[in-house]
Amino acid sequence: MSPEKMHDMKPLFVDLEGTLVATDTRWESVLIFLRNNPLRIIRLLQWALKGKKYFKEQVARRVSLNVALLPYRSEVVEFIEKEHSSGRTVVLATASHRLVAEKIAEHLGVFSDILVTDPNGNLSGENKLRAIEAYTQGNSFDYLGSAMVNLPVWQVAAQAICAGSSKKIQKRVENLANGRFIKSGENHYFLFTLLKAMRVHQWSKNLLLFIPAFMAHRIFDFHIIVQLLFAFLAFSLCASAVYILNDLLDLEDDRLHPTKKDRPFAAGFLSIPRGLTIGALLMFGGFTLGYCFLPINFPRIMVLYLILTTVYSFFLKRKAIIDVITLAGLYALRIFAGALAVKVPVSSWLLAFSLFFFLSLALMKRFSDLHLLRDNLNDQIAGRGYLATDFGIVQASGIASGYLSLLVLALYINSNHVKTLYSQPQLLWLMIPFLLYWITRMWLLTNRGEMTDDPIVFTMKDWVSILISLIVLFILLLASVLDKIYHLQSIRMIQ
Repeated sequence: MSPEKMHDMKPLFVDLEGTLVATDTRWESVLIFLRNNPLRIIRLLQWALKGKKYFKEQVARRVSLNVALLPYRSEVVEFIEKEHSSGRTVVLATASHRLVAEKIAEHLGVFSDILVTDPNGNLSGENKLRAIEAYTQGNSFDYLGSAMVNLPVWQVAAQAICAGSSKKIQKRVENLANGRFIKSGENHYFLFTLLKAMRVHQWSKNLLLFIPAFMAHRIFDFHIIVQLLFAFLAFSLCASAVYILNDLLDLEDDRLHPTKKDRPFAAGFLSIPRGLTIGALLMFGGFTLGYCFLPINFPRIMVLYLILTTVYSFFLKRKAIIDVITLAGLYALRIFAGALAVKVPVSSWLLAFSLFFFLSLALMKRFSDLHLLRDNLNDQIAGRGYLATDFGIVQASGIASGYLSLLVLALYINSNHVKTLYSQPQLLWLMIPFLLYWITRMWLLTNRGEMTDDPIVFTMKDWVSILISLIVLFILLLASVLDKIYHLQSIRMIQ
């Protein structure tokens, strides 16, 4: 008889965290508890001092997980369903609270029974082994888990099965009697997943730090460039830490979104504890660079950025209109930070233009989300304060804001301030039609449903946007050096 046949009628015990689901429901419950009020961390610390069981009990009774949205491992669910349909006893054995385990068992409908943490001890490691042996009355059983803490159970099980485990753990299990592992249908390389979680592609937004030096005609100063590169890296590391925090607080909302559901934390490709550790390291690295290599005002503005983004992540992003105004302000804050990094004064004209311009892009992103909402026949963006009926007002506000930014630019070109920086300021008027075309085209693409990415990231990949950016750059350079070119030509003619 094959080993598979030998084990068919033995009860199968299945772990939950990291095995059946590619996440940790306890950490998810804690994040949901903190989401609406981060000051609740004080209560969490008080509960933790009274022990694990008390902590789990208090959190489980105050948080209702949407178990239908959890990232279940499809290969594990298929395996369990096959075993259950064959008449085998399948038991969910987890250190999680009973309320969570019962919801998951009811949702999947493939478990004959559940074993959970009780007043006698946390159902993990040796405690889980004793509970299983008591349940089976000393008879043989099979066990499916994923973490090293399951080793005592695997060593006693008739068949040790692992899923979602590291190669190190898989090797340990394979060396046991009848050890095997369930292969995942997808491979996720850690470095690629980490970079995706850090949203490195979003670092392009931090190129805004270079704008004050460019507009002040100081961009070709070597010292300025070095300072800006340090500022860019420091700000980007802190921004990635904030992105990770935002994703951890948005797990359930992201799983309801057609594209965000594939983000590393929502999909379970990265664990929550690892995400918190990575976020802390990124934040430490960013502030270390800021304090060691840049003027003291730069890390101070980073602290302000951190406060605003944290408040945004916990509260403001769920408030319609306030969220996009905050985003526009954070873009303008990057420009101000760039000015502080190299001690270049920032023009009030530039800040005014930035606020209207980036408000238009923020509304463009929300309009894109509403477009997806309408296509999927939903009534509200998950985790946001917008309804499907807000479609028209968001579009109108965004287009108006984009055109207002160009009005500010036109007033700037006509001001006395511009004459101190450009020898031929009248040439700057050539930028207006190109920027009018770009803003109108971007909104046209968004209205057609073709804007599926962040508008700034989209701009970095769109050849038309790149071409217009180069044209605008050429006009700015021409307006500032044309007199010098004429002067050089005159000298040559005289010579």
